[in-house]
Amino acid sequence: MMGKRVKGRLMLRSRWLPQLCLLAVSTFFALGLGELAVRMARPGFPGFAIPQTEHRPAPGLGYEMIPNQVAYTFASKVTINSAGLRGPEIRLDEGFQGRRVLCLGDSITYGVGVDDDTPYPRQLERLLGDVWGGAPVEVINAGVQRYATYQEIDQLRRLAGKLSPDIVVLGVYINDLKLRPKGNDVREYELEREQAASAFRNRFPRVYLAIKNLALGSLAREILLSTASSGSAENIFKGESTERSEKKWAAHQEELREFYRLAETHPFRPLVVTIPSRHQVVHDFPNSSYPARVLTACQELGLPAIDVLSRFKSSLAEGLDPYLPWDNHLSEVGHRLVAEAIRDALREVTARP
Repeated sequence: MMGKRVKGRLMLRSRWLPQLCLLAVSTFFALGLGELAVRMARPGFPGFAIPQTEHRPAPGLGYEMIPNQVAYTFASKVTINSAGLRGPEIRLDEGFQGRRVLCLGDSITYGVGVDDDTPYPRQLERLLGDVWGGAPVEVINAGVQRYATYQEIDQLRRLAGKLSPDIVVLGVYINDLKLRPKGNDVREYELEREQAASAFRNRFPRVYLAIKNLALGSLAREILLSTASSGSAENIFKGESTERSEKKWAAHQEELREFYRLAETHPFRPLVVTIPSRHQVVHDFPNSSYPARVLTACQELGLPAIDVLSRFKSSLAEGLDPYLPWDNHLSEVGHRLVAEAIRDALREVTARP
């Protein structure tokens, strides 16, 4: 009896095994064709390398970048200095007589997807050196991925006394309008999906790397994220208001007010720059709340502010895309446009003799 059962299982396995193998081969072949088709239809896939920039919990900020690391953003090199900020070491010598500019922001300022010399703070340093007659100038990139405006203001409180900046540029993006967490923000950070991804990446680096280097996977993720976030963004673009969005706008205006107070306390020259999303550059939204309400709040508070939407639209019309082909972060062109807009706003600020 047992022999018949074993024989039956072997026969069943021999019948299904070839079909399973054929299904596996067909699936891999279809995925390969799909991968090739996607890469041909949308060239410029950035690829992926590890380690990516690592973060750690930080009281008062939620999280911060781990100091002294050399990593990647996609496949572009990232250098994090001893202060936990992207870029070269900060010149803290007392004999430094130049201008110091501090750039606050999120992943746009940080420079997701581009190498160390491309983010607008690095380009701005070169541009201001020319404008100020070659006088010493240091532009510090304090952008951190996923930071909201309230975290950037908190970071300014921490850095202003140490660095004594002459000018502070606050970069604002549409997803920076968030409410301060009521609980333990470090705990909230530890529950972030990026922490789960980091754990998976550390345990299975080769599998993680293979998945992240699939253009098909990146396209699926892009569609998923755009679908999940399209509702609130569309409401902002249409100028529609909800109770929650009004709370966010009120909270953001309070952060701008605190930015103004800090500028008087330390003191430094403040400047706000609003950066549009790709959707706003490709389409027209005459009733959009962003960046209109940010600019209005700045005007009411007496904060100098600039918007780069028109520059981005003109650039795209000329065939120069301000955004990365596979991502909504800025390309080298986009970073250059932001740097030039800030330079133009600071032309009248003379360098120290």
